[in-house]
Amino acid sequence: VWGQPQGIDDIVARISRNDPSMSSIYLMRNRRFDEGDVEKLADALGRNTNLLELDLSSHRISSSMAARLARSLQTNESIQRISIGDSSFGDQVCWF
Repeated sequence: VWGQPQGIDDIVARISRNDPSMSSIYLMRNRRFDEGDVEKLADALGRNTNLLELDLSSHRISSSMAARLARSLQTNESIQRISIGDSSFGDQVCWF
């Protein structure tokens, strides 16, 4: 009925532009968020200096996706709060 989930390209574009009006992101569950999206988001986060909060808590996150996000956060000095994963996010060993 609703068609394909919308991707995150518009959000990634704003993060990449370092949009000063974007200090907080909550990625709603109706957005697509897969390995490719994580790669794009992680690249943009590595260069962003305005984003303070990133909430991905309504999305299933694999350990490889979490590791990719963690690597991007090594260079991002602005994010103060991050929330990732849904109830399936478990205790798998993940070396960042």
